[in-house]
Amino acid sequence: MVVRYTAGAQAAVRITRDELALKWRRPEVWLIAAGVSAVIMAYRFVRYLISQAGSPGRYYTWTSGFAVVVTAIAIYAGVLVILVVLSLLEVRRGSPRVRRYANPGAVLQIRYLSDGLELTTAVESVTYPYSQIKRIRIQEHTVALSGEIGLRVLPCELFPADALSFLERSAAVRPR
Repeated sequence: MVVRYTAGAQAAVRITRDELALKWRRPEVWLIAAGVSAVIMAYRFVRYLISQAGSPGRYYTWTSGFAVVVTAIAIYAGVLVILVVLSLLEVRRGSPRVRRYANPGAVLQIRYLSDGLELTTAVESVTYPYSQIKRIRIQEHTVALSGEIGLRVLPCELFPADALSFLERSAAVRPR
């Protein structure tokens, strides 16, 4: 079975929005923000130690524990705000990566093979074996496939009802 879809004016925006929504639900974004915050805190601590090293009779006491926790939380919140703003900017027009293959008029095609999905876009042609698909998530305008293949969000028009039931049987995963 072969299903083709010609991207409309909002295809890239919808794919980007749903992809970002799924990414924000995963722990990676939160861990990246925590890692960036830890690096900034370590940098501040090292700068403090260096500034105090030349002062005779000074002890290496940074500040109170409460101030350290408040500073760490403020930096973490600031990093999260920056990531949210960057995500919102991507959503307005669609991410550049998605726009490369889902601009208005671009053709996306899925071939449902016996052992996997073959996705063909203007940028790539890739095969996803059914055994590597661990989750199928149906959203309003998109279908997200994830697992060993990573996260791939595609327009729901590529997944008509009979193709979705075939995918469910072949991948042995119930769509949510």
